[in-house]
Amino acid sequence: MQLICGVYHLNGRSVAETPITAMIAAMVEPHLKPVTRVWQHNSVALAVLDFPAPGLSAPPANLPTGESATVLAADLRLHERQEVFDELHLHAANHVGISDEALTLRAIERWGDDAGPHLLGDFAMAAWDPGTKRLLCARDSSGVRPFFYTYRPGELFAFASLPRALHQTGFATPALNEAFFLARMAALGPSPQQSLFRDIRRLPAAHSLVVSRDGLSQRRYWHPTNTGNGHRRWTPEEAAEGLYERVRRAVECRLPLDSPVATHLSGGLDSSAITVLAARTMRERPQPILAYSFLATQPVDMVLRDEQPYVDAVLAQEAGIVWTPIYREPLKDAIRPQIDVDQPVSINIDHPEQRICAHAVANGASVILSGWGGDEGATFNGRGTLAESLWRGKWRHAVSETAAIARRRNGAPFSVFRGEVLPYVLPDMLQRGLARIRGKTLNAAVGMRAAISPLALRKIPINGLNIGADGRRNRFALLTNQHLSQRAEEWALIGARHGVAFTFPMLDRRVIEFALVLPSDLFIRGGWKRRPFRDAMSSVLPEQVLWRHQKYSPFPCLALDLAEKRHFVIARVDELRQRARVAELFDLDAIADLIQKSPSPAEVRRQAIIEDGRGTQLTSPHIALIRILQSATYIEQHHSGTRA
Repeated sequence: MQLICGVYHLNGRSVAETPITAMIAAMVEPHLKPVTRVWQHNSVALAVLDFPAPGLSAPPANLPTGESATVLAADLRLHERQEVFDELHLHAANHVGISDEALTLRAIERWGDDAGPHLLGDFAMAAWDPGTKRLLCARDSSGVRPFFYTYRPGELFAFASLPRALHQTGFATPALNEAFFLARMAALGPSPQQSLFRDIRRLPAAHSLVVSRDGLSQRRYWHPTNTGNGHRRWTPEEAAEGLYERVRRAVECRLPLDSPVATHLSGGLDSSAITVLAARTMRERPQPILAYSFLATQPVDMVLRDEQPYVDAVLAQEAGIVWTPIYREPLKDAIRPQIDVDQPVSINIDHPEQRICAHAVANGASVILSGWGGDEGATFNGRGTLAESLWRGKWRHAVSETAAIARRRNGAPFSVFRGEVLPYVLPDMLQRGLARIRGKTLNAAVGMRAAISPLALRKIPINGLNIGADGRRNRFALLTNQHLSQRAEEWALIGARHGVAFTFPMLDRRVIEFALVLPSDLFIRGGWKRRPFRDAMSSVLPEQVLWRHQKYSPFPCLALDLAEKRHFVIARVDELRQRARVAELFDLDAIADLIQKSPSPAEVRRQAIIEDGRGTQLTSPHIALIRILQSATYIEQHHSGTRA
C-alpha cells in the first residue's frame, strides 16, 4: 500500500518553506514505519509513503523520473501490465525489470492527459512536468484509491491520500461541510467532488485533473456508455462463460506473488466466489489466504441464524484457507466509539473492520479482497427487470418468472408482483404512503433521514438514484453512482491506519463493462435472481452457497442487544442533547422515539423461537441506529467547535 501527498505553490514560493514533512506525519499512525520518498524542487514537492509487506524487498529510494524529467508520485497497483506494454511497443524482455510506477510514467509521457484510459488498476497519482509546469492528477475508474485536494487560485494546490494531511497542516481549515455530511449520512446523493471538509475537495473516480498557474482543468477520462446497453442477444452460456473469465482474471491479477492475501468471506455469492478463486490460485504460489467472516454472538438460550452454514460450506470445500471469525464489539463501544477525524467510522480496536486489518497485517498480508460492487454489476439482482419486461411487452417472461420466483420462495405470485414490479412503476410518494399503511419503512436510508433535524434536512440538495422500470438503466445508474467509490474510499482510509490496501475484483473495469452489456432478462431466469453469476460460478461455489436466495444480517445479535440494553442507548442520546451542534443537526427526539418504540427483549425473543431447528434470523430496524449514533459522535468529537 502507498499514500501520497504534495504541494504546488502557484505563486512561485519555494517549497523549502512548505511543511511536506508535517503532511507525511499527519498520515502515519504511531505504530507504522513506512518508507518515505520525497522529491522537492523550486515550487513543487511530492511524497510517497510505502508500506511494504513484511519480508518483501524495500521500495526504491527515490520517486521515478521519466526521460522528459517528469516526476511521479503514485498510490498505484496495475492489474494488466501486459496490455500497457503492448500499447507502448516495449520489448517483452523488459517486462520483469520495470515497476508499475515506471510503466505508468512511460504511459504518461506517451499519452499525456489521456493516459488514464490505458491504465487498468487501482490508483491515485500526481505527475509533475517541469517543462510545462503542469501537475497531472488522476484517480482510477472506480475510485478505489483516495485523492483529496485543496486549491487557492493563484496561490496553492495541495493534495493527499488522507484529508488530515491537509487540514492538520494548515493548508485547509477543518470546518465541516454540513450539506455533504448530511447528504452522505442519509444517502441523498452527496456531490462526488465535495468532502466532509468545506475547504477540501475530492477528485472523482475516473477523472483526471490538470493543475497549472492558469487554473484547474478537470475531465472524466472513462465513462461506461449506455448506448446499446443490454441490447446484444447473449445466450445464458455465453454470459456465464464471459463473466467467469473476467471475474477469475480480476481476482488473479490482484493477488500478490510473494505474500499472503486476505479476503472478506461473508457467505454470500460475491465474497465466497472471490475467496474460492483466490484460494485456488494461491495454492499454486504457494501462499496462505486469510479469510474473515462477520458472525453472530450466540445467546445461551436460542440460536440466531447467521452466515455460519454458508461460510462452513466454503471452508469444507476449499482446503488451506486460514479462517478467522469476527464478532461485534460491545454495544457500549458501538454507541460511544472513538471516531476517525476524516470519516464517521469507529477506530476502536474491537471494531470488526479494524480487527480484520490488524489481524491481516500481523499475519503478513498487505492486500484485502472484498466483494463490494458485485450487486451493482456482476451479481445484479434484477431490480426493475420484471417491470421492464411488462413495459416492453415481454409478458410471457414477466408472468413465468413471477410464478417461478413464487414457487422458489413458497409464496404467492401477487406478493412477488408487489415486491418486484410495483416499486419500479409507482411514484415514490405513493410507495411511502403504502409502506406507512403496512407499517413498514422502505429502507434504511429512510430511517437515517428521519434522524436529521427538519431545519438541517432543508439544506441538503437531493440527488438520489433514479431507479425505475428498466433493469438495464438501473444497472447503469447503480454502476455509475458515486456510492461505490465513497464506500471504497472509507475502506481505504480504514486500511491506511494499518498499512493495508483493500481491492475489489467486482469493480474491475472489465467486469463492469461486461455486466453492462448483458440483457436484463438474463439476470432473472428460472425463478433465480443473479442468474449469470450463479451459472458462471457453478464449478466454483458450493451448492449451498450457489443456490441460496436470502442473505442474512452479519450481526443478528444486534436486535437483542439493543433491546436488552435500551437504557444505555437512551442515556447516550441524552448525553448528545448537551452538544449544541449535534442537537442542531440531528432530531434527537425522533431518535429517542425510535428507540422507545423498538421491541422489548421479550418481543425480540418471541420472534426468535426455534421452530425448525435451524434458528431464526433477527433483523432490526435499528441497524441504522448505530450509524446514526456514530455520525452524531463524529460531530461531538471533531466538529463541536469548528464552525466557520
